[in-house]
Formats: sequence, C-alpha cells, structure tokens
Amino acid sequence: MKRSRRRTDTPFGEGQSPFDAESLYRDASDKKALESLNEFQREAELARRYEEFARQRQREELLKNERDRRDGRLEALSDIRARRARMKQLQSKASDTSLLTRGGPLLLSQQQQQQQQQQQQQQQQQQQSPRAARRRAGRSPRKGPP
Repeated sequence: MKRSRRRTDTPFGEGQSPFDAESLYRDASDKKALESLNEFQREAELARRYEEFARQRQREELLKNERDRRDGRLEALSDIRARRARMKQLQSKASDTSLLTRGGPLLLSQQQQQQQQQQQQQQQQQQQSPRAARRRAGRSPRKGPP
C-alpha cells in the first residue's frame, strides 16, 4: 500500500535535520561557478545534486533500519536461547526433586534403608537393659560380692 507523497513530506526520516540548500554547494568557488551558469543549467545541476543527496540519506536510513532489524533479530534469538536454558535448568531441578520425592534411584533407597536400620538399632538399644548394652560394648557384666 503506497502512500502518496505530499509537498510537506521530506525525504528525511524522523529526527533528521531539514534540507539546507547551502549543502549542495561544495565550497565558495563552486557556488560562484554555478551562479555563472544560466538559470536552466544551474537548476538542473542543483536538482541533480539534491537527488544525489536524497538518495544518500535514503541509503543511510535503509542501512540503519537493516541494522536495527538485525539487532532486533539477534536480541530475540538471544532471548529465545536464554529462555531455553532457563527451561532446561528448571526441568533438571524438577527431575532431581521428583527423583528424591518418588524414591528415585537406588542410591536414595539405600540411604533410606540405612537411616531406617540406624533408627531400629537405636530403639533396640533403648529397650535393652544396661547389662545387655555393656555386653554388646565388650564389657563383662558386674560380678556381685561372692
């Protein structure tokens, strides 16, 4: 969908300065040389220079837009990569915790068995008499008076 160009439209993008007619002259001697030409030749040369100037501005604007678009794509790509890395990290943490809560690998079940055995031994020791505890510890029982 093309937009018709109005007389107030300029070939400059937003933020660019308006056209300065003096920029068409290279220096003072060029200005004098152009003024010495007849009006038709002078206007043709100035129009040619203006078109060249407008094309240069348009090229710069297109290059800037391309850089911005490329930067936007790279930024989006890095966002996607960062999001994927976070998801992998969260998934690995979730799988680690799910293994722990579900019983997980043999190592976890062995640790639980060891803890249960230790608890049972402690309970048995508390239930036994002091004499049996000493025997287990390697002491001989007390001998009473003969």
